[in-house]
Amino acid sequence: MKVLFLLNAYEEDGPGLLIFSIIQEMQRSGAVACSTVALSRGGPLQERFDALGVPTALVGMKSVCDIAAIGRFIRHLKQERCSVLHTNLIRADLIGRMAAKLAGVPIIVTTEHGIHTWDVKGRIVKWLVRFLYRLTTRFTDRIIAVSEFVAQDLRRNGISDVKITRIYNGINTDPYHPLPEEQRHELSPYLADWEVQHLVGVIGNMVALKGHAWCVQAIPAIVAQHPDTLFVFVGKGPLRQEIQQMVSSLGLEKHVRFTGHLSALLPRLMGSLDVLVQPSLVESFGLAVVEAQACGVPVVATRVGGLPEIVVDGETGFLVASEDSGALADKVNVLLSKPVLARSMGRKGREKVLAQFQIQQTASAYAEIYRKLAREKAIDSES
Repeated sequence: MKVLFLLNAYEEDGPGLLIFSIIQEMQRSGAVACSTVALSRGGPLQERFDALGVPTALVGMKSVCDIAAIGRFIRHLKQERCSVLHTNLIRADLIGRMAAKLAGVPIIVTTEHGIHTWDVKGRIVKWLVRFLYRLTTRFTDRIIAVSEFVAQDLRRNGISDVKITRIYNGINTDPYHPLPEEQRHELSPYLADWEVQHLVGVIGNMVALKGHAWCVQAIPAIVAQHPDTLFVFVGKGPLRQEIQQMVSSLGLEKHVRFTGHLSALLPRLMGSLDVLVQPSLVESFGLAVVEAQACGVPVVATRVGGLPEIVVDGETGFLVASEDSGALADKVNVLLSKPVLARSMGRKGREKVLAQFQIQQTASAYAEIYRKLAREKAIDSES
């Protein structure tokens, strides 16, 4: 069975890395033959697909109204003769569903990471996106919700429950594992020129919905109790300069490092953390939280979206209200003050990841969806 995955761009963001991991696992198991297309632009993820031997292509779309690019994509679908088009993120969903219908692709699947991310663009855009999403859902055979939170949001937006399947995101746990105690502090000298005792991570693109500002506001209360703590902000995005200015205005430059995007070094950094903070205002799932828990790191996260499905409050970490920097600081201080509790939560977090959030489980569930739809439509799943 040939499956073509459609992305907005070859970026190493959460959805892109999830699809890379799924394809990597499918290639290993031989479940399906995979190829990829990005609508707008290339990037480092395209190079990783090329190295994996997965075919890649670029449509070169300049805007959602680029009719010529849509035409090129329809022709590409006809040439590929794939059994399944699998779309990811709203722009790819809307364009991919219509193009696949016109190209005669027999099975159309979407992974839904959360249509709420477009709400911040205003009421008109919010209404238009949700209207077009519901409209093109009629062409879609299955929508995979990455959490129960996303599944419920789809139902609230009028999507039939028959079309929704909840499949949790998964990670490859091979690189994400607890580090031996003697290795946990090896990165600290490269991050600061003073003796760091505690390392706290904040990992995610610097956009408003990730809530970085609330974490920055919590730092003074944390370093007041634990002055030997360093906060590492990993990620890039339009708000990076604003967050850096906030750090400077609070006089926290000594206690904060901005690394930008990390790829190969991320598992090592994760394993070096004492605590991961996830201060999101909205979060469909939270791959960084799963990666941290796989490394045996306790998490302090906001009680929003799909995060309560990952973090068990009081067992694998703590959940706090969003936009509550005081509560966030309190829980981080608890974990830094009680290393035995922190290690216990870290162990339980890793056990939860191994039981529920491994990429093998995710990829297997995706492949079963393809096979089930092929049986329903009397399509040869071996073709």
